[in-house]
Amino acid sequence: MSRCPQCRHENPRDAKFCLECGRRLALSCGACGTELPAGAKFCKECGQAVGAAASPIAARVGAPPESYTPTDAGTPGTRRRPRVRPPARVVGRAPGC
Repeated sequence: MSRCPQCRHENPRDAKFCLECGRRLALSCGACGTELPAGAKFCKECGQAVGAAASPIAARVGAPPESYTPTDAGTPGTRRRPRVRPPARVVGRAPGC
């Protein structure tokens, strides 16, 4: 059992969040988010000191881009095709049937 530092509720040892107040119980790296074992001083994945703020560059390494829209605009000799929608499907009987 592990005790929540916020509400002092006894939680199962494998709980990641307190069952009473919802506080995160598992320790995680501030730079890469890797879950760490209790008592860790450094991240086992990126080496960041536990509790240290991640530098802006370190936090972005390996992170997905904030926004990405692939285009052919920069490729010579290519044009974007307009999106063509299929015709609407008619449901029901045709007039005169």
